[in-house]
Amino acid sequence: MYNGKFNQCLEVVIATDDHKTCLDFTNAIKKQCDARFFNVHYIEHKNTP
Repeated sequence: MYNGKFNQCLEVVIATDDHKTCLDFTNAIKKQCDARFFNVHYIEHKNTP
């Protein structure tokens, strides 16, 4: 029997020339998710060249 619950996983990749721009985009995306959705989990990975 279906209980109406589901998991949705999304991957967002942000590539910028500097850390501040990346951080600004990341924070904006997190704020949008927090404002519209309940129980959002974030797993962050930082990759430096």
